[in-house]
Parts: sequence; C-alpha cells; structure tokens
Amino acid sequence: PQQIFQFAPPDPAIAKAPVFAEAAVGTADYDSGAQTLTIEVPVTNTGQTPMDLAQFTTTTLRWTTGTAAGAGVMQVSPSATIEPGSSPTTLTLTMKDPAWETEHLVPIGESQLLITGILIFETPDGQVNLTELEANLKPRFD
Repeated sequence: PQQIFQFAPPDPAIAKAPVFAEAAVGTADYDSGAQTLTIEVPVTNTGQTPMDLAQFTTTTLRWTTGTAAGAGVMQVSPSATIEPGSSPTTLTLTMKDPAWETEHLVPIGESQLLITGILIFETPDGQVNLTELEANLKPRFD
C-alpha cells in the first residue's frame, strides 16, 4: 500500500503576525543611463505606533534604507518613518544599482511592465510587517 504521512493542521489559536502596513499600487520609473529605479507608492500605517520602511526585497536581492546612493541602498523620501493613523503617504524609493540590468530585473520588452517585491516595515517595539509592492513601470531610455 502507498505510504501516507499525516499531520495535524496548525493550531487555530496560534496568533497571526500583526498587519499594520498597507501599500497601494504604485508607479515606477527606470532610467537605464543612470541604472536607477524610482518607485512612488502610497503607504498607510494602520497600526498604533510609528513604522519605518527598513528594506525592499525582490527576487534574491534586497535594498536597505540609507542616505548614500549605491548598490544595495534605497533612499526614501520624504521620510522612511510613517506615523499611525495618517492618510496615505506617498513614499519615493530610489535605488541606483547595476543589478537592475545585470540580473534582468527590469522587464523591458515584456508585455506587462511591472516591478514587484516586498516592503519590510518595522515598529520601534520590534514588530515586522511584510507588504507586497506592485508598481507599473515606465521605462526611460536616454
């Protein structure tokens, strides 16, 4: 007879991770000359404490919030911190990195031009929220 491995489903009493960040569909602009991707995304903090955008992850690569432009660094304006209960705040994420082209992450020549990934938000008390990002890409060739 066929061997079957049976297991019990997860306990429904186990708490789910808190959800305090929401991101709407954004827009992205890619400048091939500067190898820079700029994403504008409306974000809402539905939690009770401020949250900080810590990083953006797509495929196997990640960019962390910083002030200096360069590989693996994401500049965020107006601020990486979003206060609770505020109306949606449009964040501008700027990532200058040759990986956009060397890793073929910019879907130039595809039928659907989208940039997707995960925004990772953190609160001062250590809670982490993973939020999906989807942005319509407008490529620019100089």
